[in-house]
Amino acid sequence: MSSFNTIRDPLTDHLLTPQNAVLVIIDFQPVQVASIQSRPKRELVANITALARIGKLYELPTVLSTVNVKTGRNQPTIPQILEVLDAVAPYDRTSINAWEDEDFVRAVRATGRKKLIMAALWTEVCLVHPALDAISEGFEVYPVIDCVGGTSLEAHELGVQRLVQAGGKPISWVQLICELQRDWSAQGISERVSEANLLDLRDVRVQLAGDDSQIEVRLGGQDQGARLGKALSVLDAQRQTSRGPLISYIDLTQGKRAIVGLVTGSHTVAESKNE
Repeated sequence: MSSFNTIRDPLTDHLLTPQNAVLVIIDFQPVQVASIQSRPKRELVANITALARIGKLYELPTVLSTVNVKTGRNQPTIPQILEVLDAVAPYDRTSINAWEDEDFVRAVRATGRKKLIMAALWTEVCLVHPALDAISEGFEVYPVIDCVGGTSLEAHELGVQRLVQAGGKPISWVQLICELQRDWSAQGISERVSEANLLDLRDVRVQLAGDDSQIEVRLGGQDQGARLGKALSVLDAQRQTSRGPLISYIDLTQGKRAIVGLVTGSHTVAESKNE
């Protein structure tokens, strides 16, 4: 089996691609996160951090916005997002609706892209309001539903319903990464990654595609891209040994040491140089 020889134009593709979409993250600040009642807060933070990592991995133009930071009434974006999007300067506002802030709207329009991947707190307000305005201006809006939350489950669900009725296209972050990747034969590290999941705030676990589908990669909380490359190198080397078929995980959270876990319950240590 093989993919078509002619690749669809990523600029005109009706699906999301790294070339036709922009990531918009609004008001993920401590007060807003603390007030969420429709989803466990730890899960919410894990999911939005995964979304930010996806944006960075696929080099999506990203617009980050906060409310009332400069007035001193609110705190900045949560650190989990800022650690990932460290090169993205947030647009601070006083308006509840981000689409009523001139700088924010100018930044979105400046990307030249019409597909907006959006996440905001709360669902029923700071996601719904700008999303409805964007849709009315001809943008396609893709709210990432497992990365948002409301002040109650009912408020969240009603907000999502309103978006769908207006033409919004709900997605999940896993759906998003697969839609952006599209073909596992694509070049680069990501060709062997099938799923990335933040199980806690300091540990990223990545499942590998193809023959490595049962092998877990533990990267830790620092420089995941570089560590993933090292983990794949260790995995390639270890698979050439007699223990190759028995590998269950590669753990790169222990500094220079790479822990190779086996299905038998035992493990071995391989050096990961240049840590």
